[in-house]
Formats: sequence, C-alpha cells, structure tokens
Amino acid sequence: MGFRPTSQSFILAVRSMIMRSRENWEKNIETLKSFGWFRDEVFAEFRVQPMVMVCSEKKIEEVLDFLVNKAGLKPSDVARCPNLFLTSLERRIRRVCLRRIQV
Repeated sequence: MGFRPTSQSFILAVRSMIMRSRENWEKNIETLKSFGWFRDEVFAEFRVQPMVMVCSEKKIEEVLDFLVNKAGLKPSDVARCPNLFLTSLERRIRRVCLRRIQV
C-alpha cells in the first residue's frame, strides 16, 4: 500500500482494515467507482487518509452525491480532499457550500 511501518498513517491503515470486512471495503470501492473514480484514485485517497474506508457506503454516497451533483465539484476534486468524508455533511459541508454560494 505504500506506507512506512513507522508512520502514523500505517497504524491508521491497519486499524481501518481491521474495522471493516473485505465485503464492506469492496462496497466502498464500488461506490467511489460509481462516481467516476478509478481504483488507483481510491487507493491514493486511502494512503492520504486511511480512515475514509471506515465510513459507511451510505455516508460516502451522500457526500459524493452532494459535492458532485449539487455543489458541482468534479470527482477528482473530491479525491484530493479525502477528509471531506470524515466531516459532517449536514453540520459542516452543506453550511460551508451554502455560505460560499450566498457570498
């Protein structure tokens, strides 16, 4: 996966792999791919923020749906900011987007 065994990212990656079943991993990957991501982008995102794969399939789908279909971002833009999946869609992402639209 490209992690140094002494890095904190390695610990988070192992933790996220333990927390989710292989089936759930595949569901998350398929959800990301359904929004136009490539498998390489999924794993690049995992290297940046391993805890993304702990998110539920529903959470990933809701965040991507809002950011891509409603906010007008490209899937590649979202891929560069994997921490977006770890923030609250209602309390953080929507409010920031609405503020930017109003200004």
